[in-house]
Amino acid sequence: MQITHIIHDMQNYSTESVHAATSAMEYSKRTEQSFQTITHKINEMTKQVTDIASASEQQSIQTKDVLNSIEGIAAFSQEASAGSEQTAANSQALYSLANNLTQSAASFKF
Repeated sequence: MQITHIIHDMQNYSTESVHAATSAMEYSKRTEQSFQTITHKINEMTKQVTDIASASEQQSIQTKDVLNSIEGIAAFSQEASAGSEQTAANSQALYSLANNLTQSAASFKF
């Protein structure tokens, strides 16, 4: 009778061991799936970070181009302003010469 009891206990322990092994295997599969999901999400985030870095670099290049254009426009505006000032000074000098010529011509009335 004791042997039967020992065999019965061994069968129960074996059944419990099989259930425990099955549960451990299920947990292992779930853990593997979780790690695969985590790895996939990390890869997606890495791609997004790479895309953001690339877009930032392109935006930086475009910003530099805009800045260079603005600097070119500012330089052209300064040159145009200097040219306008010179034209105004030349116009004033020409006006004075024309007045002088008019006064000189007035003194030679016929």
